[in-house]
Amino acid sequence: MTSNTHTLTGIEYAQAKHRITLEFANFGGKKSKSFPFFPSFFFEKKIPAGELSKLLCNYNPQKFEIIEHENSFEVKASTFFDLKCLANLCLNSFGKRPVLIEPERQFLAANNWSYFDSFDLAGKFPQKIECTDFPNALWNGLASLNEVAKELLEHDNESANEFINSIAVSKLLCIHPENSPTEQFVALETFLENLFFSHGFDAPSSQDVPQRPCRKSPVPPNSIEMDFSMLWPTLFTKPFYNLGFESIDCSCCSPNSLFDRNVLPHSTVNARVLSEGFYFESLIPGFEQQFHEQALHKESRERLKKEFYLNYFPVGPFARNQEVELLLCDALNQASGGKAELVSTTQLHWFCLRRESFLSKALCALNEQIAFLSAKISSVEKDALQEHGLASQEALLKDSSFVFRKALCRAMLSIYRALPGHLTNQHSKFFSKQVADSIVAVQASALNRFSKLVMERNGRIMCKNHETAFIRAKNPMSIAEEFSRRERVPAVVSRVKTRK
Repeated sequence: MTSNTHTLTGIEYAQAKHRITLEFANFGGKKSKSFPFFPSFFFEKKIPAGELSKLLCNYNPQKFEIIEHENSFEVKASTFFDLKCLANLCLNSFGKRPVLIEPERQFLAANNWSYFDSFDLAGKFPQKIECTDFPNALWNGLASLNEVAKELLEHDNESANEFINSIAVSKLLCIHPENSPTEQFVALETFLENLFFSHGFDAPSSQDVPQRPCRKSPVPPNSIEMDFSMLWPTLFTKPFYNLGFESIDCSCCSPNSLFDRNVLPHSTVNARVLSEGFYFESLIPGFEQQFHEQALHKESRERLKKEFYLNYFPVGPFARNQEVELLLCDALNQASGGKAELVSTTQLHWFCLRRESFLSKALCALNEQIAFLSAKISSVEKDALQEHGLASQEALLKDSSFVFRKALCRAMLSIYRALPGHLTNQHSKFFSKQVADSIVAVQASALNRFSKLVMERNGRIMCKNHETAFIRAKNPMSIAEEFSRRERVPAVVSRVKTRK
């Protein structure tokens, strides 16, 4: 670290001056840099630009400008107060308030900077330096962060971990450590606010959709729990399914047939049933609920569910040669067993083959950072073992940079694993039915392929949900490895525990 290397420790928005001031510090002192700044929000392109401009001009045309982007309108205001007034006008007229994040976080997210990043201040504009060491900078004008952390690690491990975790979360979410969220839902919403803002997107319009049913089953004894939570973020990125808010049903990659590689499993087809009095379990819980509410013979399904103690409504009954509209994944699943045959396509959904979604880019970036931190942690552990032997872990737990890297890696893993499920949560301001349906369909199809592999190996699927599957099999890890080979994804399906 040179004398020009500083850590970003503070940021302040001066509304009257239209400026952002950054505070940097290192072991030798503090520096500040100030930049002109005008806050903004993004608004969905669901209304003409002229109509939006006409509405906002009711406020004060001299106080804002509208910039048109590919996927949104950017409204840039003179001050944050003006921006909030403009956002309220949008809410009153269009029933939708754009996502507003505080000016300081806007500046950081737009520049891909954060609290406790390292910078070279030799030039006119700060140059970010990639660094995973615990920041060694003056804090509150009293002592360096590193000294505070080391003192706490020596005498109060619980307080030390709390302090270091707050620094790690602050760095990840571009927020002051005093505001680090303790609830995962809030952390995920904050991460998505930064992600959408930095890519010039507004949150999707709120959608009134029925609550997706959840199949709850008791955990079966003598089963092995297999964890899929690290698989989903990988599957949702390019070159796999490239799911995202701008990549699903794009205008450039419309498929020619339902067998094209970018067709999504929740596309719908007409299928001919080949069995009499036929029922089946849909791969996607939302479909079976919708079918039950809309189709004839509701009493038959209710009676069957009660008689066999099912935790879902079976889809059916169907007569031989009856044509019915089904999800593509269900139709293919039944066709493979000789129960149905595909007749025609009714509606296709697909993902973009050309442009990577910003969600995919974010997941890939997180994965790379997690891999880098994990490798660094393993390397440090190996060196400590050689130097300290059996006392290596005790020594590492007093190393502020080691504890910081583990906390940062943990925070990133928490976001990475939970993000796919969060995007199906209807309580999130970023919920999109289009994205949620795609996520659930891809998960269901992958789990169905895993189930078939388990049965090929003479095992049994006892129950499953979107994160885990409970199986009985002789060699579960060889099944996981074979599944990864077939899916051409990293071996991230892991055995958690055996339930007795």
